[in-house]
Amino acid sequence: MNVEQYIQSGILEAYALGACNTAEQAEVERMAAAYPEVKTALDAIFADLEKMAFAGAVPPPPALKDRIMEAIAQAQTVGQEQPAPSTASKGSPLWLWLMALFILAQGVLVIYLSTQLFKAKRQMTETEQRMADCESRQQQQLQAAQSQLALLADPATRLVRISPLSGRSETWQLALYHNPTNAKTLLHLATLPPAPAGKDWQLWAIVNGVPQSMGVIALQNQAQPLLNVPFVAQAEAFAISLEPAGGSTLPTEVVALGKAG
Repeated sequence: MNVEQYIQSGILEAYALGACNTAEQAEVERMAAAYPEVKTALDAIFADLEKMAFAGAVPPPPALKDRIMEAIAQAQTVGQEQPAPSTASKGSPLWLWLMALFILAQGVLVIYLSTQLFKAKRQMTETEQRMADCESRQQQQLQAAQSQLALLADPATRLVRISPLSGRSETWQLALYHNPTNAKTLLHLATLPPAPAGKDWQLWAIVNGVPQSMGVIALQNQAQPLLNVPFVAQAEAFAISLEPAGGSTLPTEVVALGKAG
């Protein structure tokens, strides 16, 4: 695990603000125990939150301390005269309690706004990561398509037509592009139907009369009909067989055949 990426992910801020679920809390505590840099970063976040809470508080009036001390003195006098007062509020003015509640409410508001800020930051980071992943996949698909087009345009590429054997009911025909120079092979799947239930199509190369498996054919959508398949040198022909799900070591039911060259 990349510790620096973990620290930058926003999970530590969410933990400090109580926005993590039980599993995430356990993960943060485990990481803080295992990695000193994670614990240092977490301690720094707690310190920043404390500074933010104090920064958002309204300073009390300059005379508040004198009034509080006066109220305490009055409460002590009342306590001596009446050993069992009914409530603590009789010894303190109401406005002191209201001021304390106001300051507390401001602190809660600061923490709430900080929580929302960290959540928004975390969501933005996740969105940026998804966009980056999507862009990376699109770039890979574009590069793959360009490579396939270059192979099709290469004069060294041979077209092999794989047609159903005589007597078969299948009517489809597949095109295989075989390039011995670049050691690459493409199979065009646009017309190949799905295999029957419990079966798979499997591609074979015939070398010196012996079939060599080129793998089970994974059907793609019509937007990407070209499939990169393993290259087999000195192939005399290519065949399609219908096999049990997962494929076979030797062909059991050859359906179509096409000669190379």
